Amino acid sequence: MMCADTAPGVRFRLLQAQTAALPHEVPPPFDPFDKLRAGRLRMYSGREIVCRPGQHLAPRPRDPASTAIMSAEPNESCRVGRLGGIVSQAAQKTLDGRANMPVNFLPAPGTAIEDFETPALVVDLDVAEMNLRKMQSFADKHGMGLRPHSKTHKSPYWAHKQLDAGAIGITCSKVGEAEVLVDGGVREVLIANEIVGTKKIARLAALERRANVAVAVDNAENVRELSDAAEAIGVKIGVLVDVNVRIARCGVEPGEPATTLAKVVDGLTGLRFDGLMGYEGHVTAGEEEKRQIVAEAMDKFKYAKDEVESAGLQVQVMSAGGTSTYMETAKIDHVTEIQCGSYIFMDGKYLDEMSDFDLALTVVSTVISRPTPERAILDIGRKSMNAETGLPRVVSPTGATLVGLNEEHGILELEDEAQGLRIGDQVRLLPMTAATTINIHDFYFCVRNGILEEVVPVAARGRFW
Repeated sequence: MMCADTAPGVRFRLLQAQTAALPHEVPPPFDPFDKLRAGRLRMYSGREIVCRPGQHLAPRPRDPASTAIMSAEPNESCRVGRLGGIVSQAAQKTLDGRANMPVNFLPAPGTAIEDFETPALVVDLDVAEMNLRKMQSFADKHGMGLRPHSKTHKSPYWAHKQLDAGAIGITCSKVGEAEVLVDGGVREVLIANEIVGTKKIARLAALERRANVAVAVDNAENVRELSDAAEAIGVKIGVLVDVNVRIARCGVEPGEPATTLAKVVDGLTGLRFDGLMGYEGHVTAGEEEKRQIVAEAMDKFKYAKDEVESAGLQVQVMSAGGTSTYMETAKIDHVTEIQCGSYIFMDGKYLDEMSDFDLALTVVSTVISRPTPERAILDIGRKSMNAETGLPRVVSPTGATLVGLNEEHGILELEDEAQGLRIGDQVRLLPMTAATTINIHDFYFCVRNGILEEVVPVAARGRFW
């Protein structure tokens, strides 16, 4: 790696990002940024190079084996032009392809939270890992397969942590998300959603060459299109018939409609009928009422299974459940796997409803103005924190309440000790909905005991196509 016209100036530490080795040949043209986007990014100290402010890094030939990223020393800046091959600043282009971005906001491992540039999406690794172990232990205890939904974390990094803990596979919602997971080395993927359109279906079929990918369906015409695409390239796609058991979203009705569609799937050579999917939805209710709601939904699910099996088909997979209902759904005999996702980080919405898992994810912001003793302004707004289900809550300091959120500003009301906040102080916020906040950030800053251990791309951020 070289710097054009190198001279003493801003010092950078080259951080090598090793991606998961994939047991397949990457088809040309190879995009190293896609590789990094999909990979399990691990940052560690390496050799240093020198570059003056405003200079650009010279491009290098492309190498599919690894990519490099740069982090600058605090308060120093360098801008990077369009790069190729093994490149510094790949992390800057990881998710949205933008060039010419400042890179000094990426801290080096060992940096304390207090020294992070903000807003920063911060994950406490100890808590997140405890949450995923706890859910896996529960599933194992009840003889239940756990196929965590990745729509919250959007990252092969977290998917591999879940798989390493014992998950049987990973769930996602979009083909783009599935591509990121498979490129990142995940080999068991369920797309728990209907995939339509010639191009998306072709991409889905292509994934089957590299992984075991299943998809939900609720329409016979769509089923035939999936089979045609699979046959065209010589693969067989796994299929779960989506059954409407409660929320009246996607899904065919249990009974004759579900059975008829299952028979169509079973009769097509490009598809493999694996079973049924019946998501009971997010349930906000007391314990007894929740138990009754889940039981009624799962009774419909069992009816669908019984009818399909009475038609001579074997139902191997019965996939259901979410974080709000896992404890009840996992106790249903005919359910074979649950798709919980939000449990890994939790958020304000879930913490209001349950205490099974602990808060692992917060957004750290900085006070940028103190107009009055009772008011402080933060560097965070709706562009960096979702507020559709309510304003984020202040985790620390005590005595501070977020009362407004503009595009780029958060407005705090201060009482008692919080009135001691000064410009430059940090404030930690709890998003009410983690998934939609995560989706507007490029990186997780993963810490233990307040010290940065890893910077992880939100690899499937924006991959909703």
